[in-house]
Amino acid sequence: MVSTARAVTLLVSLLPLTGQTLPVAAVPLPVCEIQFLRATPATIPDLNEAAKPLIGQPYSREGIAIAIETSVIDVYRRQARWRVAFMTPQATPMSSPTCPSGVLVKVPVEEGPVFKLKVVTWIGNTVFTAAELDAAASALKIGDRADSTKLATATAAVVRMYAQRGYIEFFAGPSFEFDYAQAQASLTFDAHEGPAYTMGTVTIVGAAPEQTRVLQKAWPIKTGSPFDMTAIRDFLRTASQSGLLAASGQPDSTLKPDHVAHIVDIVLTIK
Repeated sequence: MVSTARAVTLLVSLLPLTGQTLPVAAVPLPVCEIQFLRATPATIPDLNEAAKPLIGQPYSREGIAIAIETSVIDVYRRQARWRVAFMTPQATPMSSPTCPSGVLVKVPVEEGPVFKLKVVTWIGNTVFTAAELDAAASALKIGDRADSTKLATATAAVVRMYAQRGYIEFFAGPSFEFDYAQAQASLTFDAHEGPAYTMGTVTIVGAAPEQTRVLQKAWPIKTGSPFDMTAIRDFLRTASQSGLLAASGQPDSTLKPDHVAHIVDIVLTIK
């Protein structure tokens, strides 16, 4: 199984750059332009936008590599091109009216295929069935592009569903296995559910006695019930819209989880 973090082939060499020798300067030369060679024309505007923070900055091979590993590679993840490869960058002197005595950086790209989702598998889940998790992760559809945006949306929805049952430590580690011949990706979620937390006490700070009494009486989660931060946020938003909190503004919520007893106390500070 290839983890999502390792699923992208990144071939950025920090060996001496090919091409024309750069002049030795006391001050690092600024990056004037970055070109992504062999990238599809439709992708180039997004690549340029991702690399934009480097323009005008002092040139360094490490800086180019870091940008590729972070923002630039995300452009291809959003396209479901999980096996994109970036070859050794080439730097040459460049000068223009807007960027005198700078550097032109050329980055060859092998974009690789756009992967379609073949199957989604859940392991480690006991609280919800695979069918329930599939329904929550409905952003992922078999036969659609297996891109990072859909993956993030689906993962957030599943995390939210667990959190509503009190599983505040839940996380799911997604991993891909690729079929290059068919350009298909098999996705596995490894669910780490953790313990279920229940609602503890609610302490309200900064409110008048009557306001405190009303808030505590209307609190949406009873002590001992599954902790649900979504329900608390919805309650506070409704209370603000109804005028109960309008005079004092949106309160701050401080969670105090007990990781032994698996209870969450909350302190609500009224501004």
